[in-house]
Amino acid sequence: MWGNEDHGKKLKLEAELQVKYWSDLKAKGADVFRYNGSSGMAETIVGHLLKKDDVVLQLQRELAEATHLEDTSAGSVLANQLDRSLKVSEGQIVSLERRLREAQVAKDKTKVRQLEEDLRKEKARNLRQKISREALRPRIAQETDMEIKKMTKEKKSKGEKWKSRLQIFAMVLGPMLSIGTAFIS
Repeated sequence: MWGNEDHGKKLKLEAELQVKYWSDLKAKGADVFRYNGSSGMAETIVGHLLKKDDVVLQLQRELAEATHLEDTSAGSVLANQLDRSLKVSEGQIVSLERRLREAQVAKDKTKVRQLEEDLRKEKARNLRQKISREALRPRIAQETDMEIKKMTKEKKSKGEKWKSRLQIFAMVLGPMLSIGTAFIS
């Protein structure tokens, strides 16, 4: 996000996010970092987090009790957003198909090509959203639980313990990051 292009716009967005959306989090001890995509910055952020006292996050508590990721607060919000986005996308597809038929009847080849491309892109976007939505279903919670048990067993066999809850949370967060990334795309 923090490349050189349009730096002023990004600073304005950051200020808005901090005041409008993150103020409650910051008031409760959250930290805000600018991540520039580098491994050095990632290490800095993780190092900072590892120095902090362990915190049991709401998502961690909810995942321990929930049978589905979508049954957690974060999963529910994401599921609702995906559902709304899917409805919009499906409406776009219907509209593009109708406009494509009209352009075909009018024999407007330029418009037909453009609408076919727009339709292809919207269908691909819709498919990514459907895959993301499906990923919230029970399989994630079951896979996460199995992975935590596997990692705990491996650590016990080596005489190790979890260094912090951050390690567990990072492992649990991995699937959510891939869902969020697919949702944003």
